[in-house]
Amino acid sequence: MKKLITIAAAVAVVVAVFGAYHHVHAQGNQRPYGPPGAYFPASTPAVRPAHTLITSYFASGDDASSGSGYQPVDSAFNSNCSSVAGCTIELDSWVTVGGGTSSDFYGICLFVDGVQAPDCPYIGPLPSDGSFTTSSGSQTVAVGPGTHTLQTYVYTTGSGAINFYHNNYHLYRP
Repeated sequence: MKKLITIAAAVAVVVAVFGAYHHVHAQGNQRPYGPPGAYFPASTPAVRPAHTLITSYFASGDDASSGSGYQPVDSAFNSNCSSVAGCTIELDSWVTVGGGTSSDFYGICLFVDGVQAPDCPYIGPLPSDGSFTTSSGSQTVAVGPGTHTLQTYVYTTGSGAINFYHNNYHLYRP
């Protein structure tokens, strides 16, 4: 019986040390959730009213840009919110990025009137073997009435190239 208690205690110590090591190691590997300026407002459950689509815009192309930091994916354009109650802008984006030699992080970010919209998280690391990966992102932002300038950017922590993109912008009124 003594031998069983000794073995159980030894196993408990090994499990505790192993768990503590991996907890500390994981804490040291934490990365920020998104690019500089990205913020993630606390959301509360709410009843959302139905929205009516006002208009949609589509942009697609290839070889948009390369480099680090914020790189434009498509050209900026204007959209008019004619609702006195304001509008909701939605971006659904598919971007093929890569071509680098290090595992830099990247995210797809909507900018409205030159300001990054909330909830622009890192999607993951770029391939480090020079290949490309296709990722998608979706963002929404509420705006007031009037004309707004919209543009999509890819943010990378290092070098990367945009090979192909397709963006769907939707403007809704409440």
